Amino acid sequence: MNRKAGTRLTWLPVLGLVALLFSLPGPSAEARVASLSVTPHTGAYGGTNAHWVVDGLPASQKAWLQRRGSTTSAWADVDNSFYVGTTNARGHLEFDFPTPAMNAVYMRVVTKGGESEGVAFSSKHQDAQLSLAEQSPAEADLPQSVAVGVVVRGEVFTFKADTANLDDVKQKKPVLLGRDVTLQRRTIAGGVVTWTTVATDQVDRDGFADFPNLTGGANLSAGDYRVRLEKWTQDGDNIGWFVSFPFDVSVVDRPLQVLRLAAAATDAYSVKLTWALPADPNRDKIVIARNTGGPANLRQIIATVPGGSTTYTDSTVWPSTNFKYAVYTVSSDGVYVREPVRVDATTPAARQRGEG
Repeated sequence: MNRKAGTRLTWLPVLGLVALLFSLPGPSAEARVASLSVTPHTGAYGGTNAHWVVDGLPASQKAWLQRRGSTTSAWADVDNSFYVGTTNARGHLEFDFPTPAMNAVYMRVVTKGGESEGVAFSSKHQDAQLSLAEQSPAEADLPQSVAVGVVVRGEVFTFKADTANLDDVKQKKPVLLGRDVTLQRRTIAGGVVTWTTVATDQVDRDGFADFPNLTGGANLSAGDYRVRLEKWTQDGDNIGWFVSFPFDVSVVDRPLQVLRLAAAATDAYSVKLTWALPADPNRDKIVIARNTGGPANLRQIIATVPGGSTTYTDSTVWPSTNFKYAVYTVSSDGVYVREPVRVDATTPAARQRGEG
């Protein structure tokens, strides 16, 4: 009787161990992953303040963030995220924290013994594109490009910085209304490069900053210019400063007008233009335009002649018609005279056969 009782007591620890093994999670069991939403997580600049909402973490636990660069990389703690908050009794937590300044970055919220799903971030990179324009445009546009601009000595220009509406529509950027923007010019002294402030403005509702009233050769001298988008910290954002690519400016002089322009029909089918030339080292060529309606302009160019020419015969006219001409001088930089000289001539009727 005592032996049987002892046998039963011997088996009790074994049965308890078996029961414990069956109660443990199997190899396929996983810890419950909490849900996570972040607004915004795409289309914003890195450093934009975002709102994070997580549900399903362990209750009353301090939480922090982890990040990784791909779905297969190991998670690593985000150093400045200890601690973003403490979950409530239902495992819910809401907090604000800036978005990362990189694309294809995954982030999640973790606690001791809990974790959320990962959220993929796709940020917009900051950018700014400079352009240059005359405030009182001449008839012919100056030769400008994306990175190089020509200004005329003594004439007034505006630099414009585009921070949002770039050439590629897919790259349209968020507008940070009121962000400070600084126009800078590069100077080199003793081999040391510095960027000095030329003017300041703020981003408007369309994403532009304007720097007007810059006079060629004065406060708009030759050299490299850029804009600096200053650090933005409003409304919880923490967006760092950014500088544009340099924009090269050259200062030139416009060529002088021709003198004493005259036009006379030599017969019903030709008009001869003559003019005198002032001494002008900036003149490279002469462009001639013609029209039979309103004033002639650059949309009706009929000839381009060397800068030393003083005459041109137009043999493409027809009888009994008034022809209007405009003569432009052009520099080797492609800069036209601000205003052309204009003249007109009327061709006679064609002679009938047998007329003397």
